[in-house]
Amino acid sequence: MPGQIRGALCEDAPFFASELVPMYGHSVRQGAGPLFELFRTYLGDQ
Repeated sequence: MPGQIRGALCEDAPFFASELVPMYGHSVRQGAGPLFELFRTYLGDQ
């Protein structure tokens, strides 16, 4: 409804979040890989 949203924050995802072999933290395979596998399993071949 009008007047309910007071603000919105839009930001770009960092480039290092999609690295296959980062210096520290999880790689994209560990973070998003399982999610993509679920998409493939339950949504099928798109």
